[in-house]
This record gives sequence, C-alpha cells and structure tokens, in this order.
Amino acid sequence: MKGMTRYVCLFITLAAANDAAQQTEVWLAAFEQAWTTIRDKHFDKELQGLDWAAIGRETRERVRQAEDEKAARRSVSEMLEKLGHSHVGLIPREAYEGRETRGGAA
Repeated sequence: MKGMTRYVCLFITLAAANDAAQQTEVWLAAFEQAWTTIRDKHFDKELQGLDWAAIGRETRERVRQAEDEKAARRSVSEMLEKLGHSHVGLIPREAYEGRETRGGAA
C-alpha cells in the first residue's frame, strides 16, 4: 500500500524469575514472541530477503548464553535492527511503566 506506514508494536515484559535457569527461560520466551511476531505479522512477507530462520537460530543462542537481561535485550534488538526499519525495536519497560495506555494502566 503505497504511502502508508505500517507499524508492529511489540510489548514484552520480562518477569522476575527465582533462578538463572528460570530467567533464561523468560528471556527465551520474550525472544520467541518478538521473532514469531515479525515472522507472522510483518508487512513484507519476504522480510527483505533475510533468512529469518537463520537469524532466529543465531539470536536464540545468543539469548540463551546471555549473562543478564541487558545482554538478552541487546541480542533481540540487534535481530530487529537487521530489518532496517526505524520504527521497529524493543521499548524498555522503564519507558512505559506507570503510564496509562488506551487499554488501561500499563
């Protein structure tokens, strides 16, 4: 659709976990949500010719090996940057915590 801009908003909240294994599972679930959403809902079904499956495998492993939330988020952000869109990225929860949204409190 020429002249139209499409946006995919992705809000992922990383929950607190009791141990490192649980935390890794939380990060992996967040990665899967981001990767799958782009795969299934991105307006360009060809994703500009990117091998999204290979990018997903690489990013999944980087998230699995992440030492902290910051490293996990960086890995997912770098994956999204490969799309080359200025309007696609992760928004840190700190940016919207405590703010009201159209659907209610954030």
